[in-house]
Amino acid sequence: RTDEAAPPPKPSIPLDAWAPYWALEASTAVAAERLASMRDVSPFWFNATGVDAITIDPNTDTAAAEAFMQAAAESGVSVVPSIVDALPAGAMAAILSDPNTRSQHVAAIDAFAEAGRYDGIDLDYERFAFADGRETWEATRPSWVAFVEELSATLHADGRTLTVSIPPIYDAERTAASGYWVYDYG
Repeated sequence: RTDEAAPPPKPSIPLDAWAPYWALEASTAVAAERLASMRDVSPFWFNATGVDAITIDPNTDTAAAEAFMQAAAESGVSVVPSIVDALPAGAMAAILSDPNTRSQHVAAIDAFAEAGRYDGIDLDYERFAFADGRETWEATRPSWVAFVEELSATLHADGRTLTVSIPPIYDAERTAASGYWVYDYG
């Protein structure tokens, strides 16, 4: 419309944001004003609940989520949903340690991205760090790396992005002071 000011230009430093289910009302209220200046927005209400299941968090107000997604579509921002590991401790590590179930999980995420016509995926699989126990990290680390490589190749082949949201690693060692080295930044 000609009576409204144009949205601000995208800044030279890309802005990305999460839109969590617990703040959808507030996020949607400012979506038209803010989303146009962002690179990516990550709806934060999707859970990995099985090897081939990506579900909406049960605490999500689905009408509010739909309104936010409509605002995102109208703004032109890239939509990169976050998927949280919502399985019991050790379950995702077991899925990723088996090449067959790992590939099934990759296929499920790819199908989810395609069905939603999303621009990419953000993984927030932090149970390895906070629920599985450090004694599992040595075994989980190579499975995590294989999973990220496989999922990345699959999403990139479709022109989608992959980001991972993980806790910090402080050094190249694998000690208690090293941070969450299970994720292997390299």
